[in-house]
Amino acid sequence: MTGDASVVLRKSLDEIDNYRKRTVITFGVTAALSQAAWIALIIGVNRADVKTTIVLASLALAMTVFGGVFMLALLIFRVTHRLLKAIEVGVQR
Repeated sequence: MTGDASVVLRKSLDEIDNYRKRTVITFGVTAALSQAAWIALIIGVNRADVKTTIVLASLALAMTVFGGVFMLALLIFRVTHRLLKAIEVGVQR
C-alpha cells in the first residue's frame, strides 16, 4: 500500500472510531429523552384529560420509534460510507 493510501485508510478508520464514540453519547441522550417522555406519560395520565393523555402517549411513542430508528439509520449510513471509502482505497493499491 502506498503511503498516501495508507494515510487515507487510517483516517477513514479513525473517523469511524471517533464517530462511534459520539454516537454512543447521542444514543444515550435519545434513550434518556425517550424514557423521560414515558415517565411524563405515566405521571400525567392520572391528572390529565383524554386529549392530553393522547398527546403524551404520541410524544412518548414518537420519541421511542422515530428517535431510535433515525439514530440507527444515521449510524448505519455513516459507518457504511466510511467503510466503503476505506475499501475503495484498499482496492486501488
